[in-house]
Parts: sequence; C-alpha cells; structure tokens
Amino acid sequence: MSIARRFVKPALLGLALAGLVATGPRAFAQETVTLAQPAAVADGDLQPGLAALYFYEDFRDIDKMPTKPEALAKGVKGEKPILKVEGKSREGELFNSGSNSLYGIHMTGFIKFDKPGEWVMGAISNDGVRVKVADQVVADDPTVHADRPTQPVVVKVPAAGWYPLQIQYFQRKYTAQLQLLWQTPDGAAMAVVPGEALAHKKS
Repeated sequence: MSIARRFVKPALLGLALAGLVATGPRAFAQETVTLAQPAAVADGDLQPGLAALYFYEDFRDIDKMPTKPEALAKGVKGEKPILKVEGKSREGELFNSGSNSLYGIHMTGFIKFDKPGEWVMGAISNDGVRVKVADQVVADDPTVHADRPTQPVVVKVPAAGWYPLQIQYFQRKYTAQLQLLWQTPDGAAMAVVPGEALAHKKS
C-alpha cells in the first residue's frame, strides 16, 4: 500500500472489529453460500497446516495471481506448511515468504468444520485476499489496501468434515497482515481459525 494509506486506517479497523464483536458478524453478512458435501478424505491422509506456493511479482489484484496448473508450477514451494493463517508484520514479511514486499502466496489444503450449521467466515488482510471453501468464495478483498476486514459471509455447512480450502494473498509494500476468521454456529464472535482445523494431504 502507499505511504499515505499506511497510517490512516488503524482507527477504522478498530471500529469495524468492535462492530463485529458488539453486534455479531451475522448482522454484517450480506451473502450466504451453501457448501456441497465434505471431501472424501480421512484424517490419516492429512498433515497439519496448508501447503504454500510463493510468487515474487508485483501483484495489484488477486485476479492477476496464477491459478492454472502450468502457472502454479512456477511457484516456489514453501519449506514449511502454514500451520495457522494469522500473520502481521510492520516490515511486510509473512509466513515463509522470505521477503517484505512484492510477493503472493497460493495456499491449499482443507478446513475442518466439526458440526453442520450456519458458520460465518471472513478475513483481515493487507493487501489483497480471496478465500474459497469448496469453490465458494467466503472472503474477498482483491486489491491493494491497508488493514481491514472483509465482509462476513454466512456459510451453510451440510455435514461435519474436511472441505477443500484455497487462499490467495499478495503483499505489495510496507505493512502486511493476513488472518483467516470464522464464527462457529454457537459462537458469539469471529475468531482466528485454529491450527487444528487446517490440513493438507501428505506428500
């Protein structure tokens, strides 16, 4: 983000998050998605965290990030999985990127919902982010911006289990942040998705 935008948004972010806690994220949600059945994958086939590919380019929009297999094949495989999607940096380096600017991360794996019902999902990011669960977009803020939450999305989960998860994120310059959030069906507020709910297939 620009230097000017770097210093303007903390108070607005605080107000937005306070609103989510005070009134509940469902009050802010304007969209509902319904997931298909969970993936046919057993706990024994999985290992903790999300697999990550790193791309060192000047992305300004999630739509410019690679998605096709031939483009993804050019990514740098992360040395370690991302065990929890909760990162914040004044310098700009997140997770195992090894860089403080001009990079993107393509994360894949599964997210576990332990009960059916209406969940709520979202993210806080700086810069762009898009999150898909079972090919449904549950968080989307695709361009350059300072720290801010995405619009919460109600996610109707038909059955407990593991669901495919994809997260695209890019960082341009200066500060960086990415948090994956959810609210359980009986929860009172959004919280960071715990590490035990994230996994990817064993290689």
